[in-house]
Parts: sequence; C-alpha cells; structure tokens
Amino acid sequence: MTSPTSHPLSYDLIAGMAANVADALASHPVDQVKTQAHVNRGVNPSVVAMLHRQVQLGGLFSLYRGVLAAAVRPQSVAMYVGNEASQKLVVGVSGAALTTFTATLAGSLTGYVEAACVTPFEVVKVRMQALEHQSKYTSSLHCARTIVAEEGPVALYNGFWATCWRNCVFNGSFFGAIFWLRKQKIVRASQPVGPAGRAFHDVAIGV
Repeated sequence: MTSPTSHPLSYDLIAGMAANVADALASHPVDQVKTQAHVNRGVNPSVVAMLHRQVQLGGLFSLYRGVLAAAVRPQSVAMYVGNEASQKLVVGVSGAALTTFTATLAGSLTGYVEAACVTPFEVVKVRMQALEHQSKYTSSLHCARTIVAEEGPVALYNGFWATCWRNCVFNGSFFGAIFWLRKQKIVRASQPVGPAGRAFHDVAIGV
C-alpha cells in the first residue's frame, strides 16, 4: 500500500509557518489593493494606480497594514499538516492505497480545519486593508480587540462558511493535482537531486 509522505510534526510546523510569513511579506501590498477593489463601488483604477494611491494616503508602510494578521495566521500549517492527517484518515477508512480521488478528497477535508484556524485572522486583515477603516484601527491587535469589544467574539468568524467552501475547492484541486502529477511518467523520469533540486521540483509541480 502506498502511504502518504510523512515528516516529523515539528518539521511541518516550522516549514508551514516559514512559508506563511514569506507569502504574507511578498504578496501583502497586492493583496491589500485586491481587497480594496472588492469593496469599492464603480470602476476601479489599475493595480499600479491603487498602490500609488495607498502610498499617498498613508506612506510606504501603509501597504503592509494588517500584515501581522496575515503573517501569523496558521494557514499553511493547517493546510499541509491537515492534509497529512486527512490522507491518513482517508487511507485508514478505505484500507487501500492513496489514489488521485482519495488525495483530492483528503485535500478537500482540510478546508474546514483551515477555515476554522484562519477566519479570525482574515477578518482582521481585511478590516485593516479596507479604506473605510484606515483611521479606525491602529494595528492588527487593536483591530482584533475593537471587533471583540464592539461586535462580540463571533464577529471574528464572519464569512466562515464561504471560507470553508473556497478552501475545500482549492485544497482538493491543489493536492489532487499534485498527487496526479507526481504519478506521471514525465515527473517520475526526472527525479530531483539534492535539496535544491527537490525544492525546484516541488515548486514546478505546485505551479
């Protein structure tokens, strides 16, 4: 029986947290204007124009409003560690080798765990990014405390079910596609050599 690839839990936790911080630092400015484009009415200017407007409103560092919530949310940890557990659960229930279908199913199951872990951080991040809240919240921590004080703790889970659906679809497609690609002859024929080779191999498959 083909068993899911397993790593020590500490390895997965450290790798997941590092990946999440790197993702937040690299993508947060564009993610911020994406959020603003979602909530703005009418026609939005270009991405470059929105980035320039944000800098004019609050300075260069304002492009990273809410980055703390984005960096510390356990998204990658919940996604990858949850997938390891889901694969073991699916294989244990079926009693068979992991297949593309069961890999997709296991990936989908992680969407619920991931949503439960990240929704409060997403709520804080989006509040910090929205233009109408630029003067209301001074930091991610202040934003979280204000939401709880004014709206109650349940407000941190606004959008939970939509997040579940999104993550279930994405995670199932992502992990199912990766499993299928790794089983193809063209991928198996080009075995990576060394840590750098394995990293490039994984990035190429993930893309």
